[in-house]
Amino acid sequence: MKNLNCEQTTEAQSPTLGAMLNQGSEAFATRLEEGRSFSWITRAPGVLLTARHSAEDAANGRRATLSLDFSGHLGPSCARLTRGLTTRYLAIEARGLKERAETEARSQASMIGSAGASR
Repeated sequence: MKNLNCEQTTEAQSPTLGAMLNQGSEAFATRLEEGRSFSWITRAPGVLLTARHSAEDAANGRRATLSLDFSGHLGPSCARLTRGLTTRYLAIEARGLKERAETEARSQASMIGSAGASR
């Protein structure tokens, strides 16, 4: 069986492809490294979808990597058929993650600045 990957990296939410692929089914968390990464899976007949989200230090902050892996007998076909949608969803999710991270960083900087000014 051949596995196909789609990956989006951002220096930083949408409906999940897994939910579309497997309506009425559940996604299961398979791994969690707090503050660093998590993975989840969902299944459809002939397809196993594995999603990985990770964050690592980068020269100018943090870098998030979002990836999807389609495996199983129908995984490669499903990946090809949904490539455009998958790419769009990963980009939307990456933008949302980046915006949230930047908003939280600004908020923390503002609180630190306010605390320093009140001394």
